[in-house]
Amino acid sequence: MYLLAAEPIDWRHQVEIAMEAGGGTKVRFILLAVGVVVPIVAACVVALSRHQLVLRSAFACSTALTLAYAAMGMWPFALVSAIPLWWAYKVSA
Repeated sequence: MYLLAAEPIDWRHQVEIAMEAGGGTKVRFILLAVGVVVPIVAACVVALSRHQLVLRSAFACSTALTLAYAAMGMWPFALVSAIPLWWAYKVSA
């Protein structure tokens, strides 16, 4: 969404802006990219393998992602990321 917000749509230029060393958007951009990839990969891995180690690893990755969002002050993302963790806690308890 960040890459497509500007007119005209020049995604290479937008990536260069997002990855500038002086700007504060580099870490947030990387965190958002990780926040998209990790849950999709975790969902696929959990769907294919139901071993306890896999489930615990997915839970640990989701927890780390939620904490990273909170540390960066990205509270809406932290809330959305924490809801499945809360549900998993309630189901397992």
